[in-house]
Amino acid sequence: SLGLKLNSTSSSIIGVGSMTSAAQSACQTTVTSRFSDYTINTTFHLLPVIVQSLPSQPVSCNLINIPPRIRQLLADPQFHVPGVVDVLLGADIFFDAFQQRKLPLSHCSSLIQTRFGWIVSGKLPVVTSGNTHSSLAVLEDSALALFTTHAKMSKAGEEDKADHHFMTTYSHSPTGRFIVRLPLSQSPQVLGDSKLMARKRFFALEKRLASNPVMADQYKTFMAEYLALGHMELADLSFQGPKYYLPHHAVLKTDSTTTKLRVVFDGSAPSSSGLSLNDIMLRGPKLQPDLINILWRFRLHSIAFTADVEKMYRQVAVNPDDCELQHILYRSSPEDPLKDYVLRTVTYGTKSASFLSIRCLVQIAHDCADTDQKRIILKDFYVDDLLSGGSTWETCYTIYKKLQATLGSHGFTLRKWCSSSTELMKHIPDTPSDPNFVVRLGEDGIVSTLGLSWQPMSDSFRFVVKHWQPSLHMTKRNLLSDINSIFDPIGLITPVLIKGKIFLQQLWVLKMGWDDPLTADLQLRWTSFYSSLQHLNQVVIPRKVILNSSTRVELHGFSDASQEAFGACIYVRSVADNGQVQVRLLTSKSKVASLRATTIPRLELCGAVLAAELIHDVLGELRMLNIIVKPSDVHLWTDSSIVLAWIKSANLFQSYVANRIARIRDVSSQNQWKHVSSIDNPADLISRGVNSVDISTST
Repeated sequence: SLGLKLNSTSSSIIGVGSMTSAAQSACQTTVTSRFSDYTINTTFHLLPVIVQSLPSQPVSCNLINIPPRIRQLLADPQFHVPGVVDVLLGADIFFDAFQQRKLPLSHCSSLIQTRFGWIVSGKLPVVTSGNTHSSLAVLEDSALALFTTHAKMSKAGEEDKADHHFMTTYSHSPTGRFIVRLPLSQSPQVLGDSKLMARKRFFALEKRLASNPVMADQYKTFMAEYLALGHMELADLSFQGPKYYLPHHAVLKTDSTTTKLRVVFDGSAPSSSGLSLNDIMLRGPKLQPDLINILWRFRLHSIAFTADVEKMYRQVAVNPDDCELQHILYRSSPEDPLKDYVLRTVTYGTKSASFLSIRCLVQIAHDCADTDQKRIILKDFYVDDLLSGGSTWETCYTIYKKLQATLGSHGFTLRKWCSSSTELMKHIPDTPSDPNFVVRLGEDGIVSTLGLSWQPMSDSFRFVVKHWQPSLHMTKRNLLSDINSIFDPIGLITPVLIKGKIFLQQLWVLKMGWDDPLTADLQLRWTSFYSSLQHLNQVVIPRKVILNSSTRVELHGFSDASQEAFGACIYVRSVADNGQVQVRLLTSKSKVASLRATTIPRLELCGAVLAAELIHDVLGELRMLNIIVKPSDVHLWTDSSIVLAWIKSANLFQSYVANRIARIRDVSSQNQWKHVSSIDNPADLISRGVNSVDISTST
């Protein structure tokens, strides 16, 4: 705006805490005092922002007694009003500008005379603020180096700040939808130019789409719907404030029953200042239970149902004041001009998107007087997926109607309803405007929910292992990808997968690099193991673990260890009022043993800790559903007489044993621990592993 000639530069300005600012332009100019003939000529390096507005809070001038004659000679007559800092002088100029005169003021502050006029310095009477800012200028390569450091917030403090920001800034539209502000940790002024970067990324995207016409059509359809729903609109190009442009790309999800292609936006793409939108965003706290807890409860219901929130993120509007940080560049055809749009809703790919959308659900729950609805919204959602259930189909139908009304009033529409109860499915009507409102499946139909394959008609879990084609160059990196492709969050096939994890650990022993090719012998062993996983397609595991009309529920936890691995498993034993008894595996967990030499009893002890912690956590989920398990009906089993003696002993132990015994006693009772023979210990399968052919016969 000053019309100065800019020169390209590439300087990294490093300050306190190794914080780096990238200066890409510099200029030579002269600075002259308003009160004397003092003049300097120097080089200035340009940054998007020097520091946030100073002072951080307005200063109470009434409490500062500045003499009238000096008030006319202040370098900044508006020093008491928060304002933008335009220039920061280096140490060589800064001290040369100081003169000798100094006048004390009240409140530990002083008037100091400089060649640019009088300045007020020291502790000033301002409104208390929780924000802390500090700045420092240093001379680097005869240039001005400037930077700002912010007191680093702890993770908990940052999470609290994000939650407080939501509570004090959210609102509702006339239709009941949530309108939120983006939780920023810094001023968007620190962002540099991002349009050039977004433009380059879009042209690269266009080239990729040109080589894949099917994907190009899906991309065009997705963006056309985005525009038609009002989730984005043409930008107001007259806006002069800070902006941020989000690059975008396609993500394919072939197993989706609705949207096979999704456009994802990149909030981590750096602007010319080196900072991205995500860099100045607060992530927010974790608001929902762990996946494993939701899946445990899903198995405890007599009748189960699933659903998800349609386009959950995009049902939450972003305050128009923040939409300028969500620009995108797009055109449907290379022949069209490239247009500038703004996204009007919470956007996946931005750091706070998950927190903002989930926090809206949490707020709905807090505002809900119905305790059952509140529990389900708080405890049975994992992001936008709902996994819940009830004791009867009538109970589930009541939940369905209430959730549709409560969540729908805020724009969150539940769809893709599916249930193990045919009666419940009869009462949930099809919706002509949404063919995916209800998922109606045949006898063998499978629903993918939170990574698990559930067959509602048989009410069982299945594993879908695709035909495996070994890589031409087998490496440790490829093998890790292979084993992670089998998703088993609650440990239904732990004994099979532990064999693969033990094999991977052996590669570490051999000191193989991530991309070192495996020897022929190792390739043969892995091929034999992974090819056999096809047998998992035949495994059928009932979802429901408790009999209907149970009068008694018991929990049995088993632990075991070998030199290679240790683990634990939890079984539920239920007794119905007619005397029928059923025992089902609920969950299991394993860990590969440390490469450091450890005795078997110590590894057995680690397995016992796992069993105690698992059973403690499972008891919490049972209580949440009002399923009562008496302390006398909780049983923990180990085949290690040494571990059993440690748990029941009053002796003092060395720290390794003492710490783990203390943990076991903290989450379980000594009298719950019993001995089981190795041949009768199901956790023995976890510690040594089994072939996938044999897992279906293991109970």
